[in-house]
Amino acid sequence: MYNESLEAFDRAIELTPAHETNKRAYFWRVKASALNEIGRSNEAADAYNETLRLYGLNPEDPDGWSIRGYILLRMGRYDEATDALDRAIEQIPEDDADKLAFFWLKKAFALEAMNRSDEVLVAYDRILELNPEDPRGWRGRAGALLSLGENEEALAAYERVIDLKPPQSEILSSLSGAWIGKAHALKALGRYDEALEAFDNVIELGPVPFFATEEKGDLLMELERYDEALLAYEKAIALYPLEGRFWQKNGLVLEALGHSSEAQISFAMASELGYRDLG
Repeated sequence: MYNESLEAFDRAIELTPAHETNKRAYFWRVKASALNEIGRSNEAADAYNETLRLYGLNPEDPDGWSIRGYILLRMGRYDEATDALDRAIEQIPEDDADKLAFFWLKKAFALEAMNRSDEVLVAYDRILELNPEDPRGWRGRAGALLSLGENEEALAAYERVIDLKPPQSEILSSLSGAWIGKAHALKALGRYDEALEAFDNVIELGPVPFFATEEKGDLLMELERYDEALLAYEKAIALYPLEGRFWQKNGLVLEALGHSSEAQISFAMASELGYRDLG
């Protein structure tokens, strides 16, 4: 009921006194999100800009700067997002480690979006200075190192994430991400059997293991272990039968095994599901 919700946000804005800028900014922000949700992107941009203006009226509020950074990040205005987050970070006391780490994490996301890997690494190192046991810091640091080709260090960082105990609400996503990252680092180091074991760990963790099953199949294909690759792709198809890419890869491995007629069936399924070979 988006139209009704937009009317309600407009009414809330009208009823909120002009001096309550943070409250008005909040209503503009949720209105912008609703407009975005229904594809009215130009109006959403206007609403976000009004949100930014209102939060900017209180330059001594670090939370306001943080929210500005988040909004700018969503709008793809990454340089402005990092500037806003820097303003927030400047105003947080050094003894408020949790809040500082949270703002540095947001800054890291903005830097990642701009592919500024060296600065991303600095941001995650700062998080780990604040809390050496922060799994988000180790996970982010590992990803930054992997993107820089520092595979040995990335591997050690992913292993650190696995050793730490993330919050119960994050345990699956955190450990799955760490194991998949570890698999990528091991693969880059040429330690293929260990990489395959790491993919298996992702698959066992679940709850949506088809991407790791596919990547395991890809590595087995590279190693020309076609029978095992076929099993991996068949499992990926069983988990997510509507993904044409899995059927295409299944066809390629069947072709490599000399099963041409079965390969053609698999290729036809890939095409029917919308797969297009862009290579």
